[in-house]
Amino acid sequence: MHEARPLPSNWGPAPGGPARSPATLLDNGRVALDLAARQLRVHGEPAKLGSRAFDLLVALVERRERLVSKQELLELVWPGLVVEENNLQVHVMALRKLLGAQAISTVPGRGYRFTAQVDAGPDAAATALARVGGADDAVADLPGPGQAMQASAPTTTRLIGRDADAAALEALVKEHRLVSVIGAGGVGKSSLARRVLGQTRPAWPHGVAWLDLSALAEAPQVVDAIAASLGLGVAGADARRALAAVLKPYCMLVVLDNAEHLVDEVAAVAAALLAEAPGVHLMVTSQVPLKLGVECLFRVDPLPLPEADSGLDQARGSPPVQLLVERVRAVDRHFVLDPHNLAAIVRTVRRLDGLPLAIEMAAARLPMLGAARLDTALEERFEALASSERATPARQRTLRAAMEWTHGLLGAAEQRIFRRLAVFAGSFGLDAAQAVAAADVDGPWAFVDALSVLVERSLVVIATSEPPRYRLLDTPRAYALECLQAASEEADIRRRHALALRALFEGAAAAHDNGDLRDDEWRAVYLPDLDNANDALAWALVHDGETAVAIAPGLGQALTRSPANRIALWNRTAPLLAGAAALPPLIRARWLCSDATFWAWNKPARSAAAAREAVQLFRQLGDRRGEYRALAALASSGADVASPEAVAAAAAMDALQDPRWPLTLLRLRPQAAIAAARGHVSHERLIEMIEALAALDRMAGREGMIARHIALIHYEVLAGKYEAAIARGARVRQRIQASGSRVPSLGTDMYVLLALLHQGDRAQALVLAPEIWSQSRLYEYHAPIACALALLAAQEGRAEDGARLLGYAERAFERLELTPLAPWRQACELTLSILRQAIDGEALRRAQEEGTRLGDDEVSRVAFGRGRRATWLNAAVDFAPPESDGAAALNSAA
Repeated sequence: MHEARPLPSNWGPAPGGPARSPATLLDNGRVALDLAARQLRVHGEPAKLGSRAFDLLVALVERRERLVSKQELLELVWPGLVVEENNLQVHVMALRKLLGAQAISTVPGRGYRFTAQVDAGPDAAATALARVGGADDAVADLPGPGQAMQASAPTTTRLIGRDADAAALEALVKEHRLVSVIGAGGVGKSSLARRVLGQTRPAWPHGVAWLDLSALAEAPQVVDAIAASLGLGVAGADARRALAAVLKPYCMLVVLDNAEHLVDEVAAVAAALLAEAPGVHLMVTSQVPLKLGVECLFRVDPLPLPEADSGLDQARGSPPVQLLVERVRAVDRHFVLDPHNLAAIVRTVRRLDGLPLAIEMAAARLPMLGAARLDTALEERFEALASSERATPARQRTLRAAMEWTHGLLGAAEQRIFRRLAVFAGSFGLDAAQAVAAADVDGPWAFVDALSVLVERSLVVIATSEPPRYRLLDTPRAYALECLQAASEEADIRRRHALALRALFEGAAAAHDNGDLRDDEWRAVYLPDLDNANDALAWALVHDGETAVAIAPGLGQALTRSPANRIALWNRTAPLLAGAAALPPLIRARWLCSDATFWAWNKPARSAAAAREAVQLFRQLGDRRGEYRALAALASSGADVASPEAVAAAAAMDALQDPRWPLTLLRLRPQAAIAAARGHVSHERLIEMIEALAALDRMAGREGMIARHIALIHYEVLAGKYEAAIARGARVRQRIQASGSRVPSLGTDMYVLLALLHQGDRAQALVLAPEIWSQSRLYEYHAPIACALALLAAQEGRAEDGARLLGYAERAFERLELTPLAPWRQACELTLSILRQAIDGEALRRAQEEGTRLGDDEVSRVAFGRGRRATWLNAAVDFAPPESDGAAALNSAA
């Protein structure tokens, strides 16, 4: 380390100075500023000084290490009032008469600075800062002019969730001569730097210095401000080298805070200090790097967010929740995080991206609004969130001011790209971003450079993926949307966004149809852009029907794990096809094929109609692979009953297939079902075939786990293998829950319910039935499940209830255009046979007729009476038998 030399005699307090009261901020032998008594004493006598002048003097002395703008002084001395600037000038003149003309210097047009000799102890500084706004907003031990390198007690600022960051940054500052602390505005860079400054202070023989650059407007002011903060005089044509020459003998740490608007000059000053003053270490806080070769970057990320469904204990351990709760309790000691406000609090910190500044602003509002109202108010976050702390810099007084400060530092091209990227929901790829936002940008590399600037300024974050994906945080995105609307560009950019998503989805579909993408690779293209596709579809449904229909098949493919959302998608898009013969044939054919495939087993009539038209369109286009897919859907739509049309479609697939296609697996599924329906294979043999299909599915990249095991349970029920079906269903449910998936196990549970009823195990059925009924209406499964409820009522001896439920089920199948599959037809026939033995034909007919008029909520009362509910899984695994061969096949297939 560089050799330490003694400090100049004018640095630090004079030895043997007068004793000071802990409440004395200023005492240089002639004048004393006593905070406790609110007095300025000159030669021991109280001076005649008004309260505003006294507050002005305190404000200047407390901030003596820097220039204080006129606006800041007006806000400090006359909070909440509108006053003329000449009031400030009058009080400054009064103070100069008492303290001397040189005590307060003026920087024309900018503000004032207290420049008289100050002799104040650490206790006095802490007292003064506590009066202004607390240690979170100012460092109590920062040096002032004449004391720039005097060590004192380290700051005790509490930073939640930053212990690891502080330790890592402290190590870097000691090891590297230039460390830039970078991150988004409001992420807490300055607070972290203050903490590290206090922790490392003893390591520097000549102390530390701090300079806030935010009040500086021009580059030449940087060197002068640094010199002034150290109590130095710098002269000469090259001010940077002169400063470096003065500091050359010393070993110290200099912190330059808020450098982003003067980054070029700060980089030049840093380069001079690093070259000429080997004992000086620099820590710079900024939204962007200085881009010097020796610079070590330390990025400060937002606080890690809690999971959306966090429990109370998890939330209490989350740093952003801790920060919000602590700040609220500072003004409302009765506030507690509890089950009633938990969800709203978690949503709030997630919507604020874990940014400490925004969270602290939200905390200031919460006692007045309450957690739920605050969560709602974030829809207007730029109006709702503001800081009430006096010491908060003007650029951080409101969330809007913080965003305006950052946005104002961008170039014109960067501002255009920033606002255009706001149309992306969630993350986006580089190609899509260029397609949407690169208009008026000089070439693709200029776009990449501009995007890099947005990443540097933490307006855009990069997701860890290959290829990389990008995302705007929620608050920058909300501001960018405002800018997009103000620029009158939103309509055009929304159109570009929809067309970009269409190109992505159509390209992936073509690659899949050609065999270049496996099924899992096809879904991998779509899944990251689900949110974008939903937004693009919503726009296109209103403005561009062709684009909506082009996006829908790929979006449906991505939603295979969410039947409810997929049903909603078809229902939103289907009206566009009615009479839409003008649609391009390929787009129409793809949509019809997807529709037919999705509904093949649940709504065979709808599926067959869509598949017939798709087959004809693909034939006209000469698209043999597309025709093959459409034929597979047509065959599947009637496979359960071996309809002539389904048999003919399967034969057409045989004639059309090419062994080199990865599509040939599609032929096996309907053919197996047709063979079983015609009695050519037993249900037991069909189960073996389906298990073999599951293995082939994995090889083709098709997950098939849920659908394949639903099919297995389906045929196990038909084969009378009830215990095997129950065991398989329990294990599928366990695996779904263990994976953390939000996919319901309804598809397997409904067959398990049938198996339980066929076994006569009504106790277990009563546990399961209410749970799956509550989910059924979300997925349009209430018709088949009502068949099971009718069978349950009949077995319990509630004949009329059973008849009503049977009538409801038959009407629900008609209303939903569903054809009951074999297990449900079987259940209805068994129910009817029981009822015919229990009540006469007229009573049966009358009860069934009543059932056709039941509403969904009335079904619950008829089926369950007292509302019996429980959790089936724990009970189910208790009676699940040891794994059979079928269960072992499930393990391998999963």
